[in-house]
Amino acid sequence: MKIKLLIAALVLLIAINLGTLGSYLYVQYFKPKKPSPVEMFGRPHFPAERRPDLGLKKEQREKLRNLLMEFAEETQSLRRQVMELEQETFLLMQQTPVPMDTVDQRLQEISDIRLQIMKKAIKKMIHAKSFLTPEQQHHFFKAITFLRPGLHEGRRPSGGRPPKPDFKQFMY
Repeated sequence: MKIKLLIAALVLLIAINLGTLGSYLYVQYFKPKKPSPVEMFGRPHFPAERRPDLGLKKEQREKLRNLLMEFAEETQSLRRQVMELEQETFLLMQQTPVPMDTVDQRLQEISDIRLQIMKKAIKKMIHAKSFLTPEQQHHFFKAITFLRPGLHEGRRPSGGRPPKPDFKQFMY
């Protein structure tokens, strides 16, 4: 009887060890890749199969990189202001009663700042036209359009209607 208990305990311990080893190997070799910061904030990466080959020369690539860096630096404070105003707006909406005049004012401020950002973006895109060929311009503008938030969400390759939003996540 003791031998049967020892064998049963040994089989159980072997099963536990194999399960632990299997879990460890699964986590090490098959765990999902962490999303990039861009993907975490809802902006998609440009899929490799749809990424256009701009055929940029080294000089063009450098100019384009500098242009995009300048745009990021120029709009950094504006983007920070938008984030702060959005946060203030969400805090205002949590008040009872909601001060709609103040909320409307914050929304108008956000809109004005986003308009400034868009004007700067358009100036940079127009400047990019000066050193890109017409075909490169087409692909560049297409890539910029694709990367804008909201344009790709809910679209299907078949061109069908977007899926209905799932509000269950907001229910208790």
